[in-house]
Amino acid sequence: MSLGCFKITDTNVKGLRNNISRISSTGNIPEKQQYLKRIYEETMVILDSIDIADEESYIAEIDKIVEAGLIGTDVDTTRSIYELELVRDKISIKEGKKIKESYIIKLGLWALALGVIPMLIIMAFPFKIEGKEAIRYANVWAGCMVGTWISYTARRVSLDFNDLQISKTDKFEPLLKLVFMGVTTLFVFLIIETGLINITFGNIGKGIMTDIRVVFLFGGFCGLLDSKIPTALYKKAGATLKI
Repeated sequence: MSLGCFKITDTNVKGLRNNISRISSTGNIPEKQQYLKRIYEETMVILDSIDIADEESYIAEIDKIVEAGLIGTDVDTTRSIYELELVRDKISIKEGKKIKESYIIKLGLWALALGVIPMLIIMAFPFKIEGKEAIRYANVWAGCMVGTWISYTARRVSLDFNDLQISKTDKFEPLLKLVFMGVTTLFVFLIIETGLINITFGNIGKGIMTDIRVVFLFGGFCGLLDSKIPTALYKKAGATLKI
């Protein structure tokens, strides 16, 4: 037990958010109290960014815990930190699945739209790029959309509290993610086509990349490696250009 270094700024205002300040006469703030206050502020920011039905009850519970660890003449900051982590874990378990499922659906719908629409356009108005069917590029793109969706779905088995911000504030994040990976995959495909940089795709030679099934799978593999392809490509380009 120790002396709390903070106080409620305005007793007429309900809750601790933006209503807690340091007591100047207490001297240096103990590290645990600094940590608790920082975690509290981070928690409030995350709760503000997500849609959950019991937000107010969560906030009231968190405020009570933090007040017991920061405010008063006999605070137990260690216990408050522990209890705050328990509440964060409880929110993650209860709300994380719903938020992830919502994001997966959103990402899947964008992947479907971005994968199918270019394919339909090229099928309706077929043309060639340097004598080769342009539908191959649409297949690479479509494969990447599928691979990126599978990658996120398989990789993010569960969300911890800090990951819960994947919600209404990130409406365009799925679209940007898919477009970025689609463009990156097409770039890699063009490098393989031109032979500019030595990039291999299993035991498949460059010649067989005319098979639409192979190019679709190539795009899918690039999408599955969405967290590694951009970095690997950057390093490969740097080594090739010798800048």
